[in-house]
Amino acid sequence: KRLPFVTFAPMRFASAKKGSGVTDILELAGRLVEQHRAKFPTPQLNDLLENIQISHPAPLARGKPVKLFYIAQVGYRPPTFVIQCSRPEAIGESYRRFVENRFREAFGLEVPVRFIFKERKRRKLSAGRARKP
Repeated sequence: KRLPFVTFAPMRFASAKKGSGVTDILELAGRLVEQHRAKFPTPQLNDLLENIQISHPAPLARGKPVKLFYIAQVGYRPPTFVIQCSRPEAIGESYRRFVENRFREAFGLEVPVRFIFKERKRRKLSAGRARKP
């Protein structure tokens, strides 16, 4: 109740006096360390991102849909993901939590994770190529 921002974290009870629950805590700690160091394959991440968009599209920004293009893991300890999108400033906190929760469910994550929504850089046309009208 005192830590509503870490609802994803598992809770275990142990007794130092009786020694009960200590083994469970050590096993849990080992599992959490593995999750904290985990590396996820980019194709699986992008498949999940696509399924998220199909089931619950990103919000509109000035009447246009925000497009989530792709995701890549850029760090671990904690797992850090960058999502390339069209208008990151239009993605509200509730949609960010929704995306995070879907990733937690899909990969069984019980550790902190970071999601960075970043605007995709557009390719510039080369000087020799003219844009078609």
